Amino acid sequence: MYTTPSMTDSKIDQVAAAIEAIAHPSRLQILLALSETQSLPASALQHHLQLSVPVLSSHLTHLTDQRLLSLQQQDNEPYYSLANTSLQKVVALIQTTYL
Repeated sequence: MYTTPSMTDSKIDQVAAAIEAIAHPSRLQILLALSETQSLPASALQHHLQLSVPVLSSHLTHLTDQRLLSLQQQDNEPYYSLANTSLQKVVALIQTTYL
């Protein structure tokens, strides 16, 4: 497999795992919802996406584990936001190209 001098196989695997996380329809909906605002509580995401709490929690954990989302507690409720501006650009590119 070809890799650039700065890209190790483990880095390639990390990038592939992040892309795979984005590729799931529900997780993509979460990213799209969060791209429209700076952050949202889990309860607002649950209401907006109409996912059960366990399913939403699983997707949020997966996205957080892949370092695609940031998590902060506010008033004892978890608030999620996109992890960085680069991800915001990726989500915007997906939105303008495909939606």
